[in-house]
Amino acid sequence: RSRNDQVATDMRLWVRDTLDELDTQMRNLQLVLAEKAQEHAATVMPGFTHLQSAQPVTLGHHLLAYAEMIGRDRGRLQDARKRGNECPLGAAALGALIYPLGRAIVESTDSTPPFLGRLTECYSRPTNYVRGVVAGAAIGLGVMMNLPAIGGWDRFLFGFGAGALVYAGVDALFDGFELSKGRRQHFRSWRVYTLGVLLVTALLNFAVCAYICTLIPEFLMRFVVWVLASTIYRMRYAGRSNIPRQGPAVLVCNHVSFIDWFVVTAGCGRPVVFIMDHNIYKRPLMNWAFRLSRAIPIAPASEDPSLREKTFAAISRELRDDNLVCIFPEGKVTYDGNVNPFKRGVEHILATDQVPVIPMAIHGLWGSFFSRKGGQAMHGMPKPSRRTIGLTIGGPLPPTTKAEELQVHVSALLSS
Repeated sequence: RSRNDQVATDMRLWVRDTLDELDTQMRNLQLVLAEKAQEHAATVMPGFTHLQSAQPVTLGHHLLAYAEMIGRDRGRLQDARKRGNECPLGAAALGALIYPLGRAIVESTDSTPPFLGRLTECYSRPTNYVRGVVAGAAIGLGVMMNLPAIGGWDRFLFGFGAGALVYAGVDALFDGFELSKGRRQHFRSWRVYTLGVLLVTALLNFAVCAYICTLIPEFLMRFVVWVLASTIYRMRYAGRSNIPRQGPAVLVCNHVSFIDWFVVTAGCGRPVVFIMDHNIYKRPLMNWAFRLSRAIPIAPASEDPSLREKTFAAISRELRDDNLVCIFPEGKVTYDGNVNPFKRGVEHILATDQVPVIPMAIHGLWGSFFSRKGGQAMHGMPKPSRRTIGLTIGGPLPPTTKAEELQVHVSALLSS
């Protein structure tokens, strides 16, 4: 809001409050006059009109005449209060997305035209709907990438670019469409300027996003995974509120396919560090993506005991940094769709760092191209089908929970 909007709004709110106080005081005065009039209903006094004596009246009747005069004054003040309800919010600003909704809400709170009528009037232009889509996409992208947690110039430039896209870009696109249809001879001059602002801020935001991705590459990975998961599958989540917004936790999940990490990443609102088999981690085409997502390779003690110790040390560092760590305690992708016995590595992790453990279960991936149903996974050509994939997240469990108990909880979530 501009300073003029704030001053005008504050002035109108102060006038409304003052009129309410005056109305209360005048109403009390009317009650007092009515009470005194009742006491002197039989008290006779000479009447006066045109500066001379008239027929006798009672003192009560004389007092009620003043009560009626005060009532007319109350009506004038109430009418002035209704006129003051015309909200000046956004009157001096450019066409906007939020201002029409704000005006409709404020103006409909007290003795003003109906809310739906005001809202329909404010949103009569189609550009506001396009602005809503663009603003929602920008805000959703920022929340998903945790940009509100980023301060300083990064956050400012993101907001500035989104604002330019919402307020200037939509109008410029509509004018360009009308220009192509011959309905307009040329762009309006200020819109050419705002289009330049849009392009500049778009380039700035691209540079900022690229810079953020170099600093925190897992956010780019999360965004790509979320887009792919939402496009390829119908994602269904249950119990997402059980994942803590802050602080460390260990996530345990059944291992149905080779893209289980894909589903867990899309379903969690926070970055997740995955523990994966070292042989898969070393694959040339996938190693870059795994390193970008900060995955931690693990190997059995019989194969590489030193790597196993380094893995547990890395897991401990991630938990002490208040991160989420996901492990598939089965140690392998299931061959029959059932949950394999959980190994005790998760107990070692919880014994070292006393953090809550959260059970999860993945539904719908068994029988997919990435599962081992019917033999080797990812063999042959995938069948085009948009599966419904579910992720059920249980409540947090204490760090003293044993591997067998975790298996029971995950199986229960799977069966539910």
